[in-house]
Amino acid sequence: MTAPIFVDTSCFIYLIEGNIEFGSIVKDLFDEYSIKQTPLVSSYVSLAEVLVKPFQQKNDRVAEQYYAIFSKMPNLTIAPLLSSSAVLAAQIKAKYAFQLPDAFQLALAVESDCKTFLTNDSSLLSFSDLKIILLSHKKKSSTN
Repeated sequence: MTAPIFVDTSCFIYLIEGNIEFGSIVKDLFDEYSIKQTPLVSSYVSLAEVLVKPFQQKNDRVAEQYYAIFSKMPNLTIAPLLSSSAVLAAQIKAKYAFQLPDAFQLALAVESDCKTFLTNDSSLLSFSDLKIILLSHKKKSSTN
C-alpha cells in the first residue's frame, strides 16, 4: 500500500481560491492522487486555517467549499488530534522553532505514517523526518 501524503493548508487555499500560480498544480496533483488512489491526510488545523479568511469576509460560499473538500474528498482522511500529537508538536517546535500550527501539521503527518508532506512553505525544508515537497518545485518541473 502506498504511504499517505500529508497535504498542508496552502494546497487547499490555492485550489479553492483559484490561485493563478499554484491552483492548477494542486488540482492536477489531486486528480493524479485520486486516479492512483493515493491516500491523503490533512488536519482540522488546516480546516481552521482555511476558514479564517472566508469567515472574516462573511463568505459562506467559500467556507462551504472548504467544508465540502474536507468532508467529501474520497481519498482524504483527517488525522485525529491526540495528546501525543500535542507532545510531538511541542518537541518539533522546540527543535526547529517552527510556528505552532506548522509543528502540529508535521506531528500529525508523522503520526499518520506519512512519508511526504506537500506544502509551499520553504521554511519546513529543514524538517528531516519527512520528505517535504514544495509546490513551487512542482511548478518548475511542470514547465520543463
